[in-house]
Amino acid sequence: MEIATTVFYTQELDKNSYLITLFLIASSLLLVIVLVLFYLFYKSKKKYIQSLTEKNAALLKANEEAEQLSKHKTQFFSTISHELRTPLYGVIGLSSILLEDEKLKSHQEDLKCLKFSADYLLTLINDVLTLNKSETSNMTLENVSFNLRKLLENIQKTFALNLEQKNNKLILEIDEAIPLKMYGDSVKISQIMMNLIGNAIKFNQNGTIRIKIELLEKLKNDYLRIKFSIIDNGIGIPKEKQESIFEEFSKVENRNHNYQGTGLGLTIVKKLLALFNSEIKLLSDTGQGSLFYFELDLQKDSDASKTLPESDYSNISLNNKHILIVDDNKINQKVTQKILEKRNFKCSFADDGAEAIAQTQKYKYDLILMDVHMPNIDGIEATKSIRTFNTTTPIVAFTAVEVDEIRNSIFDSGMNDIIVKPYVVSQFLNTILKNIHVMSAA
Repeated sequence: MEIATTVFYTQELDKNSYLITLFLIASSLLLVIVLVLFYLFYKSKKKYIQSLTEKNAALLKANEEAEQLSKHKTQFFSTISHELRTPLYGVIGLSSILLEDEKLKSHQEDLKCLKFSADYLLTLINDVLTLNKSETSNMTLENVSFNLRKLLENIQKTFALNLEQKNNKLILEIDEAIPLKMYGDSVKISQIMMNLIGNAIKFNQNGTIRIKIELLEKLKNDYLRIKFSIIDNGIGIPKEKQESIFEEFSKVENRNHNYQGTGLGLTIVKKLLALFNSEIKLLSDTGQGSLFYFELDLQKDSDASKTLPESDYSNISLNNKHILIVDDNKINQKVTQKILEKRNFKCSFADDGAEAIAQTQKYKYDLILMDVHMPNIDGIEATKSIRTFNTTTPIVAFTAVEVDEIRNSIFDSGMNDIIVKPYVVSQFLNTILKNIHVMSAA
């Protein structure tokens, strides 16, 4: 009996040992599997993190490269605009001078064509630059006093030859209730109107284009809501094309005509109006002409009555008024000299900022025309230096660069005003006379 019990106990013990061994083996296998899975998971996670890190680094690098490329692109457009505008200043300036020469009356039409071509090229350059700036979100609105009627009349003069060639009439209707002087971004308003009027002329032959400016309502703080309408009786625009024409490089097609152009004009109008929190609207149909219109909120210039009217600047005596022309381009010097000397100004020259500083220390000038981009010492640094010993002589920036990029630097340096090359001669002279008048009245 005792032997049987011992055998049974031994069998139970062996059975338990077997189960324990089996459990340990199973646990060990399970632990190995868990460790293998954990290792594989860790390895996979590490690989994923490494891949994610590499992708983030690549994305960061691509973003940095894109930003660098954008900066290079902006710099390229800024440089190329300066290099294109500088010779254009010579062409537009000299053609304007020659158009006033009585001895060249027989060449009037040739000179008008030359000036129109140069003006058209300048408009194209400005459009491309505007489109580039809109893509990089570098566009902002300026708020300067300007004469709306003068702005529109200058645009009308710009298109005079084109209107004549296509036998079109341009009628300007401005609400008498609109003040003479307003605050706003006159350059961008001019660009909007130039594109819309240019389009109306392009798609019109033997027709009439009406520019209608209406006061819609008076708002708070001297703001006025003004409606700008450009109406023509040209070929019209099909309903199905009226959204797509505002896209880049889009053109209105006509089987009987090949209308030249970049297809950027209306895109630029749309982008510029967005800055004003406005939008372009269109009413048109095939063969029915077109009406483009938009609204702007502009502020009345309440100080306009305190300043000398533009037409009265011509009464200022110009005899012995001495202007220093600071420009490193000899052709530009010659053009500016001819325009000024014809109005009885006396001119002196400096080829760079260092020379301008030296001459200003020796001589007294009634006004300094200061180019911005020059070798040795540029116009901004030269102005800062001059302002340490001369705080009264008006200094006007005279530049072909994109003004939006350096406007703050120009005024912070101590300059009083800006003239962008190429310019309309009447506006150029008005800016000079205005600054001389301010100095004389001080």
